[in-house]
Amino acid sequence: MNKKASRFISCVLLLSLSVFCIAPMAPKEVHAAQPNTRPKNGNHGQAPAPASSRPGKGGNMRPGVATPLPNLTAQQMALFQEGKALFEKHFMDNEGLGPRFNGRSCIECHHNPMINGVQTIGGFGAGYRSNLRFHNEPTDLTGTLFHEKAIRNLPLPPIPDASLISKRRPFTLLGAGMIDAISDEAILANQATSGGRAAMVDGQLFRFGSQAHVKSLFDFVVGALFAELGLTSPVHGFTSEPVNPDLPLNLQSRIPQPNVTMDTVQKMVDFIALLAPPVPATPATAQQVADIRSGEQIFRGIGCARCHVPTYQTRAVALPPGQMGPSPVVWPALLNKEIRPYSDFLLHNLGSTLDDGVTLGVARSFEYRTPPLWGVQSRHNILMHDGRANNLHHAILYHGGEAAGSRREYLSLNGANRHLLITFLESL
Repeated sequence: MNKKASRFISCVLLLSLSVFCIAPMAPKEVHAAQPNTRPKNGNHGQAPAPASSRPGKGGNMRPGVATPLPNLTAQQMALFQEGKALFEKHFMDNEGLGPRFNGRSCIECHHNPMINGVQTIGGFGAGYRSNLRFHNEPTDLTGTLFHEKAIRNLPLPPIPDASLISKRRPFTLLGAGMIDAISDEAILANQATSGGRAAMVDGQLFRFGSQAHVKSLFDFVVGALFAELGLTSPVHGFTSEPVNPDLPLNLQSRIPQPNVTMDTVQKMVDFIALLAPPVPATPATAQQVADIRSGEQIFRGIGCARCHVPTYQTRAVALPPGQMGPSPVVWPALLNKEIRPYSDFLLHNLGSTLDDGVTLGVARSFEYRTPPLWGVQSRHNILMHDGRANNLHHAILYHGGEAAGSRREYLSLNGANRHLLITFLESL
């Protein structure tokens, strides 16, 4: 090797070492290995749906990017931006993070990475890092939330052998304020037509989550901060740490108690409440318009709309404080609006294939809330409550129990009509 080449290599090595030495040190965390989370009776190895049942994605059909509701006042827009900053914030050890947790920020789970080059906020989680539960006790069907990280070398409990593992995909937060603004009466009326069961606890309707186990956006924010980030708040039941880590006294004295204020909780709730619903695809041609309309007729004709109820009118008058919990998310921008979420927000028996042995709230292990279909175009290959379906064709095939009749009707369709149905779904 000549001297010139030798000096060049030496410079490269020195530069590499200097970069390594000055790089900021990552926060000290323990990471747990992800368990094998293949859903019971899952079939990830299935071949893709036949070409005749897969629609094209012509025109400008594309997922919408998370945006605030239209026509917000300057004050409301300021609240939206403040809440957005907190939603994206990476919490640190000295702010109360942990001691066991799944992410340092809300956006780590509630996002949709790089749609047309843009990372959307509040959308569909791409992974299951904060939605794994396990149990091996017949009397504890709720199980234990799996945590994959911890601060300060705190040990992470292993998942016992032979545990049942439940995987739950983070639900979209887009349009969640609109869903919160639907009256209880409108949802309860669906029981007569869809055959679903309302998730009622102490006379109060629960409408969020894979098994309708979350009552309101306020409850969702408080519960997620506590369970997923390990952050306490001034809300009853969430004021103390589940595990007390052995932290240095000087660090303990700097951690606020509770970890976040009610103002922080409220701003996060406001941000989520003011997120606009997903935007339907805009057909580019008259043929696409006709195909989508035909697909919707088939959707209704085979009974899908009985549970995936298309349209609601949000409540016309804001509820007084206290009737929707500590935080009434009933901004004027949410009131008296027609929305198309495609859900009855009720629990349904979906059969043994989707029964993973875990129950949340008042649901039984084979019961799931009808997920809203708006925004389904941006869920890619993570459909159903646990992401087991690779595409819409597969998702329909997994419908059992009360939905088995609609599945049979779908399978009886010819290829052209399946194509029209899925074209409609991919427009939502």
